[in-house]
Amino acid sequence: MAYETPRERTWYKMSVPDEKPMTAPRERAIR
Repeated sequence: MAYETPRERTWYKMSVPDEKPMTAPRERAIR
């Protein structure tokens, strides 16, 4: 998953807080 890799987690944290790692709709929108 995207939020598993450290480098990917960087942009993931920028958009969505790390409290909910199961934000599939959000993660898909970014990619």
